[in-house]
Amino acid sequence: MTFAFQFGRVTQGHLTLRFLFEFMGAELGLATPFLLILAILGAWRARRRGDDRFLLLALIAPALVYFLIHALHDRVQGNWPCFLFPMLMILAADAFAPGEGWQGWCSRLAMPVAGLVLLLAYAQAATGFLPLKHDPLARLLGVGIKPVADKVQAELQQTGARAVLASDYETTAWLRFYAPRLPVIAVAQPNRYLEAPDASVEGGPWLYLADRGRGQSRMVTGKFTFVAKRADLARSRNGAVIGSYALWQLGQARGAMQAKRP
Repeated sequence: MTFAFQFGRVTQGHLTLRFLFEFMGAELGLATPFLLILAILGAWRARRRGDDRFLLLALIAPALVYFLIHALHDRVQGNWPCFLFPMLMILAADAFAPGEGWQGWCSRLAMPVAGLVLLLAYAQAATGFLPLKHDPLARLLGVGIKPVADKVQAELQQTGARAVLASDYETTAWLRFYAPRLPVIAVAQPNRYLEAPDASVEGGPWLYLADRGRGQSRMVTGKFTFVAKRADLARSRNGAVIGSYALWQLGQARGAMQAKRP
C-alpha cells in the first residue's frame, strides 16, 4: 500500500526540473544551509561499507532516491523528508571540524544561523510580521480558517444541508477542529481515514467546500445532479489573502461514492 500510494502521486506529472530545484531550496531552508552542507559532507565520508557510519547513509538513501524521483515529476513538500533529519544531523555533527578553511567556517556558523532561522520562523508563525505572498507558515498552520468554518456553519443552517463534503485532508481536519459540531464527510480520499466509519451521500442537499488551489472541485461536483455556487471564501492575515475556497451546494449523488466520517 505504501509503494502504491507514494508512486501513485507521480503518475500524472511529466518530467521536469522545476520541482527538483524547489525541493532542494526547501531543504536548504529547513535544514539551514550550513548544517545541510555538513550533513552532505558527513554522508560523503560515510560512503564506504566498512565505515560504522555507513548504516546512517543506508537508512537515508532509499527515501532520498524516492524524493528525487518524485521531484522530477511533481512537488515534494519540504516537510516530507523530516524523518531523515535525525540521521542527517548525526552525520552533520560528525563532520564538525573547528579550525580554518571552509569546513571550519561552516562549523562555526551552523548553530548560530540555525538558531536565527528558528527564531525568525517562530516570529513569522506567531505574528506574520513579514508580508509574504501566500505565506507558507500561515497556510500550513491554518491561519484564517476559523472565520471560513464559521461561514460554512452559517451556510449549512441557511440551506438545510445534511453535511459538508471535503475532498482533501487539510480542509477536512481544519473543519473538524475549528467547527467540531459541523457534520463533515471526507470524499474522494480513498487512502485516508481507513478506520473511520463509512458515510452515505444519498439524498441531499449537501455543501461542498473546495480548496481552489487544489483544483479538485470538478472531480466532486460532476458526480451530483444539482450544482450551485454559494460563495467564495478567503483566508487572510493582516489583510493579505493566504488561500481561497469555493463553497458549493449539491443535490443528490449520481451514484455510490467513497465517503468517510472522520
